Amino acid sequence: EAPAVTAPDGALTYAELARWSGRIAGLLAAAGVGRGDRVAIWAHRGGSLVPAALGTLAAGAAFVMLDPAYPAARLAELVALAKPRGFLRLAAARPVPEEVAAALATAGCRVEVGLPPLAELSALPADHPLATAPEAAPLALGPDDLAYLAFTSGSTGRPKGILGRHGSLTHFVPWQVDAFGFGADDRFSLLSGLAHDPLHRDLFTPLQTGGAIVVPEGERIGEPGYLAGWLRRQRVTVAHLTPAMGQVVAEPAARPGGVPAELVAGELRWVFLVGEALTRGHVDRLAAVAPGARVVNYYGSTETQRAVGWHLCEAGGGASEAAEVLPLGRGIPDVQLLVVNPAGRPAGVGELGEVWVRSPHVALGYLDDPAATAARFLANPFAAPADPADRVYRTGDLGRYRPDGEVVFAGRADLQLKVRGFRVEPAEIEAALERHPAVGEAVVGLREDPAAGALLVAWLTARSGAEPPAPRALREHLLARLPEYMVPAAFVLLPALPRTPNGKLDRRALPAPAAGDGVAGARTVATGDPIEDAVAAVFAELLPGAPDTPAGGDDFFALGGHSLLATRAVSRLRALAGVELPLRALFEAPTPRALAPRVAAA
Repeated sequence: EAPAVTAPDGALTYAELARWSGRIAGLLAAAGVGRGDRVAIWAHRGGSLVPAALGTLAAGAAFVMLDPAYPAARLAELVALAKPRGFLRLAAARPVPEEVAAALATAGCRVEVGLPPLAELSALPADHPLATAPEAAPLALGPDDLAYLAFTSGSTGRPKGILGRHGSLTHFVPWQVDAFGFGADDRFSLLSGLAHDPLHRDLFTPLQTGGAIVVPEGERIGEPGYLAGWLRRQRVTVAHLTPAMGQVVAEPAARPGGVPAELVAGELRWVFLVGEALTRGHVDRLAAVAPGARVVNYYGSTETQRAVGWHLCEAGGGASEAAEVLPLGRGIPDVQLLVVNPAGRPAGVGELGEVWVRSPHVALGYLDDPAATAARFLANPFAAPADPADRVYRTGDLGRYRPDGEVVFAGRADLQLKVRGFRVEPAEIEAALERHPAVGEAVVGLREDPAAGALLVAWLTARSGAEPPAPRALREHLLARLPEYMVPAAFVLLPALPRTPNGKLDRRALPAPAAGDGVAGARTVATGDPIEDAVAAVFAELLPGAPDTPAGGDDFFALGGHSLLATRAVSRLRALAGVELPLRALFEAPTPRALAPRVAAA
C-alpha cells in the first residue's frame, strides 16, 4: 500500500499500480498483442502514463511514446515506422489528430484502450473494458527482449528508430542504489520529455527501488519559480534533468535579491543531468536553489540505454570558471568510455579520438536499418579472445582522456547537434526545408548567442524562378513537420551557399544572422508606450531573430522564441516591473502590444 505515483490527476499505491497495469496487459494480450509487438502510447504528463508503460511491458510488448506536442505529420510518420499493434490513449491528452488516427488504422492496430485520469480509475463505468479485464498472466522475458522503440532525429532526413532492450535496467538500477543510496523513501520527479528516453529513468528507477513517482502540473513546468517551489512542496529527493531544464529549476537564483526561502528545494538530494554539455555555471545556479543536492553529469545516448559515464560535480567554481565544460566522466560498472584515435587504437592521455561506449547493455540496434546498426554497434575489437557479448557503440563524439582516466568532450566527428537536450541531425531539417517549393538549397547549423545560448540557424537559397521565401512562411512550413526544438530561430537567405575551391560547402564562411533574419523580417521602431517598449526590449534581448526593436505586433514565438526562453522573458519582466506575471500570459498574449495591458494590470 506504499505510494507509487502522486500526480495532479490522482494517486496510486503499488498494489493499485500492479492491478491496473495487469488489466492493461490483459486487454492487450486478449487482442493478441504480445512479445515483440509495439504499443503506441498517446502520452500525457499525468499519473496514468505509469500504468500505461508498465502494462505494455507486462504484456511482453514494447512501448512507443507519442508526444501530442509534436506535429501531426511527424507523429503519423513515427506510427508508420513503428507499426504498432496496440494503442493506449490517455484521456487527459489532447485529441488524436485525424492524420495520426489514419496512420494507426493503416498500421493494423488490433486494440485501442482509453485510459482515464487516475482519480477516475476506481469509479469506472461497468461497460469500460478496464472494469472487467482479467489481469495478464506473468511472462518470462529476457534481457534481449524488446522493451521500447525510441525515435531520434535522423541523418537520412527521416526519424531514426532505436530498439531498446530490457536488460539495461536490471544492470543500471542496482548500481544507482549502491552509488547513491536510493530507497523506498525517495521521491522521483517526472520531468523528462514524454518522447525522450531519460523518461525511462524517471519511471522505472523508483518502481525498482520502492520509491514514489511525483508528477508536476505539465502546463506550469516553464513558469518562473514553479519548479523549485514544486520540488520543495512535493518533497522530491531525486530529479533527472537536461541542463536546459536544470536552468528552469534554477531560475529563482537569477532574480535580484537572492532566492526566496519558499522556493528553495530543500529535500532534493540528487540531481542527474544528461543530454548536452554541462558547465560549472549550470551547477552553481542549481546549488543556489537546492543547496543540499549533489549534482551528477551523466553521459550516454539513446543507443547506449543506461550504459553511461558519470562525473560527480562540485559547485563553487566562481564567475571566472562558470563557462568551464565539465567532464563526461568514467563508465559505471561493466561500462568503459573508450577514446579511440584515428588509427583505430586506444588513445593516450590528451590525444583526440572518438568516444566509444563498451558495454553488454547497449541497445539492439536501429529499426529496419542493418547497415547503420553494423556501422555503429560493433564487437569489441580490443577483446582477446573475442566475445559476442562484448560490444561497443561508436558515439560520433570526440573526446580526450584526462590524467585521472575521466573523459572530456571535444566536439563531434560529424554534424550532429544538441539543442536543449535533444539530438538534432541537420540533414533532417535541411530535407524538410528543401521540400518547400521556394527553397533551393539549405544548410543548418548552430550559433551561440550571448542571451539565448545555442540556437539553430538555417542558411538557404531561393529556388530558381521562385519568389524568395519569407522567414515566417518557412517557420510555419517546418512547424507542420518537425518538433518545435528542430525549428531554426533565424533564416539567412543567400544568393548562393559558400563553397571551397573544390566545390564543397564552406561552413566557416556562412555569415552570422543579422537583425531581420528572424521571422519578423524588417526592422521596426518603438511605439512610445513605455510598458510596450519594455516588453519589446525584453524580446529583442532574448531573441536573436528579432529586429533591433520589435514592433507591437511581433509575435514572441514567431521571432524564434520557445518555452524555455518564454520562462526567461517572463522572469525578466517580473524583475523589471515588479509584478507577478504567469507564464501562460506570454503564450496567450505573445506580442508586446497584447502583453503590455497584462503587465499593467499586474
